[in-house]
Amino acid sequence: MDAVSMCTNMCTQHIISTVNRWLHRHSHALPSDLHIELITEAISIVMTQNVFQFDHTYWIQTCEAAMGTSASCVLATIYYSYHEETTLLPTYGNGGTLLFYKRFIDDGFITWKPTVPYASFDRFKSYLCFGKRTWTAASPSHSVDFLDLTLSISNSSISSKTY
Repeated sequence: MDAVSMCTNMCTQHIISTVNRWLHRHSHALPSDLHIELITEAISIVMTQNVFQFDHTYWIQTCEAAMGTSASCVLATIYYSYHEETTLLPTYGNGGTLLFYKRFIDDGFITWKPTVPYASFDRFKSYLCFGKRTWTAASPSHSVDFLDLTLSISNSSISSKTY
């Protein structure tokens, strides 16, 4: 699966509030002196006050992820992680139809229980959407292109080759 325009398909305020919820959800694993509300305020400043140059003009970005900042990719990853943890994996993981799920930034790889009808896979694809972010996902098959590899299953063995 592949995210469609990962950073530009996220509402700024939704990013800020979702990352705040994610930080609170994981507060037990974060340093005890990390001030979540201060971090959230810093994220808000970066996301709402981003100024960038295009040719000889300067612009302030008023919506979506702050393009060109080092925080955008990290925030986009955390943003979607919240959806995975609270909706996607509880619904389809844990012995359900989703046997394996891994995501690297805006690309994902899953294995799907083959005994489940494809209609359920179409429903799963609709669960991938979060906020304004959408994903494309190939139909279940025995071969898939993921990152720079083509992965195939044949005769109970997995093979790979460079894409």
